Amino acid sequence: MTGPDGVALELRPPRIETLEDRPGTDAASLVEFTVRDSGTYTVTVQPAPDSTGGPTTSVILRESGGTAGFGIGDFVVGLVVVFAGGTAVLLGVLLGVAALFRRRR
Repeated sequence: MTGPDGVALELRPPRIETLEDRPGTDAASLVEFTVRDSGTYTVTVQPAPDSTGGPTTSVILRESGGTAGFGIGDFVVGLVVVFAGGTAVLLGVLLGVAALFRRRR
């Protein structure tokens, strides 16, 4: 992986490992890098020396979006939805109980 200036980028192990196994397609996160400048980047793929798999037919690049790579945004949205749902259920139960007591009087 080289940047627009032709210098090799620092490749690190991925923070979030992805492994997909679908019929006819296998994908795995291998490395992570940081893009600092705009321009054309060059990706060169070489098979591992002990590789017994087929040829590499595609390379997928994904933008991490900062904390989105850790799933924090999804976690916060999920937490808000669960809290709102729990509040709605609790409010519904309280209103139901209050309605039952009103009818008995």
